[in-house]
Amino acid sequence: MRKSNYDMMAEQVRELFLQYDQQVMIDKFNLKYDEEYLYPMLLRTEYRINRLNGKVTYLTETGEQLAGYNEVMSIFDMLCYSGDRPVSLSGCWESMGNLSGMKGGTHKEGGVLSGAADYFSGKTEQLAAACAALGGKTGSKGDVSFIIPVFDFFPVYFQFWEGEDEFPAQISFFMDRNALQFVHYETLWFMLSFLVERLKRDVARLLS
Repeated sequence: MRKSNYDMMAEQVRELFLQYDQQVMIDKFNLKYDEEYLYPMLLRTEYRINRLNGKVTYLTETGEQLAGYNEVMSIFDMLCYSGDRPVSLSGCWESMGNLSGMKGGTHKEGGVLSGAADYFSGKTEQLAAACAALGGKTGSKGDVSFIIPVFDFFPVYFQFWEGEDEFPAQISFFMDRNALQFVHYETLWFMLSFLVERLKRDVARLLS
């Protein structure tokens, strides 16, 4: 079977990861590790990176699962992009459109958020519970507003507004002003896509 573009891209970043100094990653991001694996945390889930082949998995009640494309791209770019350069959060939030280096933000936001705001409409109680379960801390704006740690050291500010009259429901994301010290701009969208899908899944489970 021919590999998809996603599979080929994931394979390329795995190979790139193996060229980097893993001890630098361990020290820089305070990663749990042993001789076989690195254990990054993404949305409060512990992933396992095989240190010899770069395979990324996580454990579920039914056994070991391969990480998806958005997870793989987010994890490897976070661990590799900044290399041995120091990185730090500013504590100031910026919209995706205001981050320097932005390319095609409007198009991507439509793709990531398409249908998500409508899905969450009328489910604010469950949405707030799902955000809190991911370690989110309550924010100050929106009908549901949380600062959610995507990685333990890298938060995202999520805001949701219910629709009113002719105004549809709306989602906004804000990132730390220094986010692009940590990852490429494109990778922020991989993270946000994964976060949206995770919240949708968790809300659906709370409603079932």
